[in-house]
Amino acid sequence: MDIKKLKIKANNGIDDFKLDILKSLNLFDNKKDCLLDFDNRIRNYFNRHKNLTIKIVITKKELFETIFKKKFYNIKRYKREIPKGYPFGASNMEAQAYYDPIICDEQYYQDKNRIENETISELNDLMSHFEELNTKYNFEIKVQE
Repeated sequence: MDIKKLKIKANNGIDDFKLDILKSLNLFDNKKDCLLDFDNRIRNYFNRHKNLTIKIVITKKELFETIFKKKFYNIKRYKREIPKGYPFGASNMEAQAYYDPIICDEQYYQDKNRIENETISELNDLMSHFEELNTKYNFEIKVQE
């Protein structure tokens, strides 16, 4: 039994995860929509390599944190951009005037709880997709805590 380990992160959802798998196995084609052909491409790959098992290790905590940060910091109130006229390479005293702290009021905690719940539901959806890939093909996707 051959084992191939892939270093893939599922930070951008299941579609990008599938595309990363195809890219790492050299099955990706820029001229075609590979998500539509994903099942056929993977099935043909495993038909050619019958004794191959592909191992992917995903850290659940890291995945949760990256999804949460992407969702939370895309809210307009918490989005931080470099202000106009920011003094790059200046001393801390000069750059201190441009500091814009996030205000932790009641709205902040409501938004944080709402985004945490959305992230948990998205994470559960991703886990179900991982289980589907594990059962359908010769993948061994391990989710560590």
